[in-house]
Amino acid sequence: MKRAIDKPQMFYSIVAFLALAFLKIVEVKPNRIAGGEKYTAYALMGLPVFLLLGGFLAMAVLSLSPSRRKSLMSIICGALLFVLLMFLMGRKGEALSEGSPAIRVSLSMGFYIVLVMLYLLFGHAIKGKDPTSRIIKMIAALVITAVIVMIYMGSFDAFSIMKEYQIKRNQFIGSVRTHLFLSLGSVLAGALIAIPLGYLAYRKKNLERAVMVPLSIVETIPSLSLFGILLVPLAGLGRIGFFRSLGISGIGWAPAFVALTLDNQIV
Repeated sequence: MKRAIDKPQMFYSIVAFLALAFLKIVEVKPNRIAGGEKYTAYALMGLPVFLLLGGFLAMAVLSLSPSRRKSLMSIICGALLFVLLMFLMGRKGEALSEGSPAIRVSLSMGFYIVLVMLYLLFGHAIKGKDPTSRIIKMIAALVITAVIVMIYMGSFDAFSIMKEYQIKRNQFIGSVRTHLFLSLGSVLAGALIAIPLGYLAYRKKNLERAVMVPLSIVETIPSLSLFGILLVPLAGLGRIGFFRSLGISGIGWAPAFVALTLDNQIV
């Protein structure tokens, strides 16, 4: 009887192995502007990289297994590989930064390829399984907990993305607040408008056309064009003291909020 090979798992495992073995995974720059030096996984991690390489080879071998437990073994192996990869990256990245706030340690293509392959391996392994099963939820919780602990302990503070976050923390928090306001606020405003209009259109058929025609017109307008259309009237409103005090103008949050609210009427 011919043994069936799990081709997707074999492919993802081999690609991850090759990326980890031969591609650069980090780049170290003396500052954010100057060019830097790139390192392979072996140059960065040394001998521990063979644990990762062996893990991906094990995943490739598992693709040949007819065992019913192959998927579970692949999930566990993939989770361990991910946690080990993040741990080694954090530990070695800190050593490369030499404690200098100016040095930037950035992730390179090899790391992202490995990360994507791990994601695909995990997704393939749980295919056909119940993602809400106790063991999968437990493994996911352990992986997330491990990453949170590493972040809390500062394992990734040496990487440029974390340094930029520390420098622009207030700006980041402000942007998150603006995003939440635009997304949640527009949904709420849209619901407050759409529910009464929908009810009236349902109860009074003569109003249905008056409601649906303008909404259909809005639906045909691309988002960027809608921003342009809203620019002039909102800029005019911004000249009035009351609306100016609310921060309404032709640019900024107001056009985005109005456009999202109008789009929510269609949904």
